[in-house]
Amino acid sequence: MTLMTFRELSGLAGNDQQGRGAVFAALDIGTQKVACAIARVRPMGAGADPANVRVIGFGHHESRGVKSGVIVDLAAAEKSIRGAIDAAEAKAGLTVDEVIVNASCGRIRSEIYEIGVPVATGQVSEGDLDRVLHTARAQPREDQRLTLHSMPLGYALDEHEGVRDPLGMYGSRLSVGMHVVTAEPAPLRNLALGVDRTHVSINRVAVSPLVSALASLTADEADVGAMCVDMGAGCTTLAVFADGLFVHADGIALGGQHVTLDLARGLSTPLAEAERLKVLHGSVLTNTHDDGEFVNTAPLGEADAGATVQRVQKSQITRIVRPRVEETFELLRDRLAQSGAGGLRGRTIVLTGGASQLAGIEDLAANILGGEVRLGAPRGLLGAPANAAGPGFSTLVGLVSYAQTQEVVPRSALAGASDDHEGSYFVRVGRWLKQGF
Repeated sequence: MTLMTFRELSGLAGNDQQGRGAVFAALDIGTQKVACAIARVRPMGAGADPANVRVIGFGHHESRGVKSGVIVDLAAAEKSIRGAIDAAEAKAGLTVDEVIVNASCGRIRSEIYEIGVPVATGQVSEGDLDRVLHTARAQPREDQRLTLHSMPLGYALDEHEGVRDPLGMYGSRLSVGMHVVTAEPAPLRNLALGVDRTHVSINRVAVSPLVSALASLTADEADVGAMCVDMGAGCTTLAVFADGLFVHADGIALGGQHVTLDLARGLSTPLAEAERLKVLHGSVLTNTHDDGEFVNTAPLGEADAGATVQRVQKSQITRIVRPRVEETFELLRDRLAQSGAGGLRGRTIVLTGGASQLAGIEDLAANILGGEVRLGAPRGLLGAPANAAGPGFSTLVGLVSYAQTQEVVPRSALAGASDDHEGSYFVRVGRWLKQGF
């Protein structure tokens, strides 16, 4: 098995597993919105480049019952999920029974470890590769966390590291370095249940930071080393790529919705007004000119009447917004340092997600995280509406790109497949839904 680089994972290398004319669906379940895209791989052209995929159905719905990526109200979440899928199906003129879905819940965690096996004949065969990967992925977990991704980072033959494709090479011992991304089971069980209560089932799960990075980074950035920070409404996640490989993921339960709540409390204004102020006037830039500029907002408890208006300084908005964003970046910086992955990310940082649109956020991120920062928007998809090109849809666009490169897990296999591959999580989801609910 060759290594899955950024180009393969994002479909840019033509690793099309879905087949020409295939239809698949992607579902982004977020704290603020649920979005669904139904796409068809176009029959003409080569590879799985985004230009060869057309979105034939698109829908989104206000998210209810989801907090920081975790379902907290199953009935409300089901209604939001159903609303997004129904809208996409109506546009596409067809129904779907399976989706690929994102996961930002469950306190995702990255681990890297190495496993080795003896080479049977002295020359590496397909059987040796299968055996070392099976051995690596079959390692028992004492913490009961679920494996969402299990990707080889590189091979070694007789302690000689840096081998990308050892097939046919000579050696006595074959080792593989694995990047494993895990999550706590309960939040994912509830995520699966929320989807299953609609008319669809989960075909595959991808962690949000990975797919957001696939939509927002360039292949060159991933090759040199880069970090993508997805600033969502309920949580902020990061993915690190080095030498073209996905090497680290993490996340914290802080996002744009926390900024909105800070504004609502600090200005004694309704949440809807606080969200409007954040979108129109949110900034992390300290500017003395803002002391003399005022904006109008409704006081708490009188939004319906509209008769009373309070005036607040724009600088006051900044004084509320900036500390929360600083806290978010500082937590990411500290967690990255603790993980040991900070030295792998190079100097490139790409910010994406709806909360990344605050004025001045690039400079603040550069000051706290270090490096060169740019704002990232997802690559365009044919047939998608204009608003899907915004940073708030990076996860959904990344799911569409990622879905092209993944073999479909048949629904019938969910109840009986073995646990020795990356799809083992979906096996467990199927069992839980059948046995427990």
